[in-house]
Amino acid sequence: MKQNNLIILAKEWFEKGNHDLDEAKLSFEHGGWTDIICFHCQQAAEKYLKGFLVSQGVNIGKLKKWQIHELPKLWKECNKLNRNFKSIEEECIVLNGYYIEPRYPLGEPKVYSKKEAKEAIEATEKIVSFIISVT
Repeated sequence: MKQNNLIILAKEWFEKGNHDLDEAKLSFEHGGWTDIICFHCQQAAEKYLKGFLVSQGVNIGKLKKWQIHELPKLWKECNKLNRNFKSIEEECIVLNGYYIEPRYPLGEPKVYSKKEAKEAIEATEKIVSFIISVT
């Protein structure tokens, strides 16, 4: 794919990530469900990581199925291309926990506090800011 097309596709990933982050913030401001807030944060981070990979010419369709939703796996691919990704590793690990549990009943319900939801938003904002700065 041509570089211009890669940039356009990366911007589309970022835009979708912005939608998730905006939804998380709106929901937080209006007392929304904390599990959904945390899930939207995970989704925003995932889309920004994928957008970065696309911007660097990585065909994310060729990543193994178990890699495409795991933030630490996506982070590892990004870190191979830019060692400065080390600065957002912890945020990716934390947000990764919000992919499955908030969406599916896994036995005893998991309740996230407002503090956890706020921290998820802050972690996502850090990831977004970082990726924007290196893309």
